[in-house]
Amino acid sequence: RGVRPDAVTYGILLDGLCDNGELKEALEIFGKIEKSKLDFGIGIYNIIIHGMCNGSKVDDAWDLFCSLPLKGVKPDVKTYNVMIGGLCKKGSLSEADLLFRKMAEGGIAPDDCTYN
Repeated sequence: RGVRPDAVTYGILLDGLCDNGELKEALEIFGKIEKSKLDFGIGIYNIIIHGMCNGSKVDDAWDLFCSLPLKGVKPDVKTYNVMIGGLCKKGSLSEADLLFRKMAEGGIAPDDCTYN
């Protein structure tokens, strides 16, 4: 019984795990969250995509990013910023540029973080 964690609680947990380099554990928990009926928004995806990019799993982050529309989830400016940053760190500058252009085409305005 007890209190069930909500999206905010899971977000804090996943963020902490990713920040401490425990991506494998974060991904296991994320998988359980995805299978549950918990309603969570883009914030959880942003945390996981960021963790993947920082954990040198940019290709996996890209796959997750590309799957968002199929899940009915719309990326926000933070999602794009994290993914563009991951692609740049990987050295995939042309892909990052294409994603930047797609961001604008999708009606999402870049912010200061996008340009940094």
